[in-house]
Amino acid sequence: MLEQSFLLSLIGYIAVLLAAMQAQSILGGPQESESSKRPLISLCYLLFFAGCVLTVLSIGTRSIEIGTDTYVYADEFKAAFHGQSVPGDHEPLFVTLVKALSVTSSPIFLFTVIAAIFVVGFIVASRRMYSGLEVVILFYIWLSTPFFWALSTNVLRQGVALGFVLASFFALCQDRRGLFLALGIIACGFHSSSIALLGVAFLCRNVDIKYLFAFWVVSMLLPLFTVPTQLFEAIVPVASKIGLGRYFEQYLYSDPGEYEVGFKLRFVVFSVAPVLAYLYWKRSNLVDESTEWLVKTYVAMNSLACLSFHIPFNDRAFLLSWSLLPFVLYAAIPTEGMKREIAIIAIAVPGFWFLYSNWFVPQA
Repeated sequence: MLEQSFLLSLIGYIAVLLAAMQAQSILGGPQESESSKRPLISLCYLLFFAGCVLTVLSIGTRSIEIGTDTYVYADEFKAAFHGQSVPGDHEPLFVTLVKALSVTSSPIFLFTVIAAIFVVGFIVASRRMYSGLEVVILFYIWLSTPFFWALSTNVLRQGVALGFVLASFFALCQDRRGLFLALGIIACGFHSSSIALLGVAFLCRNVDIKYLFAFWVVSMLLPLFTVPTQLFEAIVPVASKIGLGRYFEQYLYSDPGEYEVGFKLRFVVFSVAPVLAYLYWKRSNLVDESTEWLVKTYVAMNSLACLSFHIPFNDRAFLLSWSLLPFVLYAAIPTEGMKREIAIIAIAVPGFWFLYSNWFVPQA
């Protein structure tokens, strides 16, 4: 099973790489007639489609041992198949999806459909801001990131919501607030954390990025002095009065050893690197208005994630901000000559490592 999934993913990975490089040949190569470009464009989309299909199949047919939460969702699917209520405190749209798909006894059906929504949602959302050939390269960058594998194997509800979140972002970028709200509601129906990211995106549009950077630095320092923990403890009595105390207490008093709460230097280092890159890109005039807005949202959401080090599942909060990184990275990929191909291949190196370590190595 693992060998088959690995082969499928490897073929898909190579296909998307070839499609990305082929797209650059069309976008940045010598000027040619449309008729001479047409075969290359057709090949590009064919490889892209094959890569997407193989990626979905490799995710959907994975072993029950791949991913920390795969077995949990498999058990919930089986419960729905036998007419029982879906265990867990999940959002209504995700529960509805699980029940609707429980027409077979195999959880593979559920995981394959979720993977399809995950991949297609990302592509459709990206198409709102990027052309077809740009989406090929953007999708390849996305496959090369660690949070792609985390969202596809561990936090499935957040992964399903991602496409709607991104589509909502780009609708807001185009000043279509009604569509932003509608897509945001759907996203929250799959994972409630979407409301935080969408709210931050809405509020950050007109905020000077310098103030957000200052807030970000402070947010990284406060956990070192346990300030967020003290504030959280102060909120619990207030939350209890409005019926939310139990929720806060669950996160505040959970076993720290079980959920690895506390300051994580590796998260901070990973989060700082894109910001340093952004500052360099800004000086090189590589950042447009929409990219800067995405960076604002990333910085603000990452700040909130840093303030959540003391609660369980804080990695989910970081995933919300890291989900924006492919779009930030794409803005800085050079377009002259072979530079883009070199950049894409460089991005592929960590991608293969994450593919092996987070996908094909069974989790304890």
